[in-house]
Amino acid sequence: MLDNAILFPIEKDKEKLEKLKDEINTIIDDLRNRKEKKEFSVNIWQKFIYYIMKGTAKIDFSHKRFRINEKCIGCGICIEVCPCNNIKLIDKKPKFYENCAHCLSCFHLCPEEAIYMRNFTIGNRRRYKNLDIDLKELFRK
Repeated sequence: MLDNAILFPIEKDKEKLEKLKDEINTIIDDLRNRKEKKEFSVNIWQKFIYYIMKGTAKIDFSHKRFRINEKCIGCGICIEVCPCNNIKLIDKKPKFYENCAHCLSCFHLCPEEAIYMRNFTIGNRRRYKNLDIDLKELFRK
C-alpha cells in the first residue's frame, strides 16, 4: 500500500518495487478477468499483526492527530484528493473531520509537506507520489 503508507527511506523500497512489478501486473490481469484465487494462506503472525493494526488504526490515524504547519499555502490539494470529502478549507487552512479513511493522500500529496500527524515520529521517512498518475486524476469528481 505504497500510496497510503508513511514510507521508510527510499533505498529499502526501490528493490522491493522492482520485484513487485510483475506480481502487480499479474494481480491487475486477474482482477480484470475476474479470476478467483482459492488458495490463500495466512500464518499466525500475519493474523496477529492484522488484529493489532486493526485495533490501533482508529487511534493512530484519528482525524484529531492531523496537523498543519506554517508551510501550508492553502492550495486545497488535500481537499481535492480526499476520497471522503473529509477536509474543508477554513481561513485558508485545512480542517479535518471524523470521516477519515486513513488513505493519507493529503499527507503524501501536500506540495509543501505541511501536513503531519501529532505524536507520530516521521523522522527520515518520506512521502510518496506515484509518478505514473497525474495529480488531477486523484481529484474527486
